[in-house]
Amino acid sequence: MSRLAVGRALATLGLGAVAAGALAADVDIRGVWHPDVYILKDGTRHAVKGQMVFAEREWSVVFLVTADGRTPRRGSGEAGTYTLVGDRLVFSHHYNLSGGEPLAGLAAGSFEMNLHDAAGAPTEACRVERRGSRMTIRFPSGNAMEFERAQDRGAATPLPGLAQAQVTFLYFNDVEAAGRFYGASLGFEKTFDLGWVKIFSLSTTSSVGLVDGKRGSLRPADEKPVMLSLVVDDVDAWFARLRDRGVALDAPPRDAAEVPVRAFSFRDPEGHTLEVFQWLPR
Repeated sequence: MSRLAVGRALATLGLGAVAAGALAADVDIRGVWHPDVYILKDGTRHAVKGQMVFAEREWSVVFLVTADGRTPRRGSGEAGTYTLVGDRLVFSHHYNLSGGEPLAGLAAGSFEMNLHDAAGAPTEACRVERRGSRMTIRFPSGNAMEFERAQDRGAATPLPGLAQAQVTFLYFNDVEAAGRFYGASLGFEKTFDLGWVKIFSLSTTSSVGLVDGKRGSLRPADEKPVMLSLVVDDVDAWFARLRDRGVALDAPPRDAAEVPVRAFSFRDPEGHTLEVFQWLPR
């Protein structure tokens, strides 16, 4: 989950002031963008055609540099992962195809193909600026590329009301013990930690937040009328994994009588129920 999504989730908790102080708002770049100008460090400008996509953690781009706005003269196709903190955008280049003819300020480039695993992927630290529907990425070379957001060119806009991500916040008397359970015992990745509020990623768009009941806007209660359900591909493998990690599980997975799922459940240190289930063929 991005820092922007975390900040929005904290704001819904009534923690907006804390979120504002603890997180510098990331530039919102997710979505589809069309490059239109490539600006060299000496000021030379070239028309560009193509498309760039930013997902939650992945990016990809295909762009063609032209001399007249129509005829491709050189280009590149690239993809990988990225991190974004404030306006600092760092690309990891996993895949690359590039080459083309010389243009003003650009030497001829032979056709190249590169493939890197995550550990060996070269990185590129850039700065990103967003002004409404316009975005500029400034590269360490001194060059820059300008983009226009795809939906502002008449592309289909997302349906209203769809969320970018989801966080379920649970409240605890001992948030440190809860953090150890969700992290060390269950193996979820911690993506945010302010001490009294911690967030663990459950999937690419969903997370669970653990809040110290003495600091948050709500208070823990003896009754826990909430069940956190995880949908997985292999429920029996999940059962074996958690059992081997020493998690106390209620019972082995079983097929439900009326719903096409196979599931098991367990509880966190303060009694919140967690369910792991797999959809079965109808």
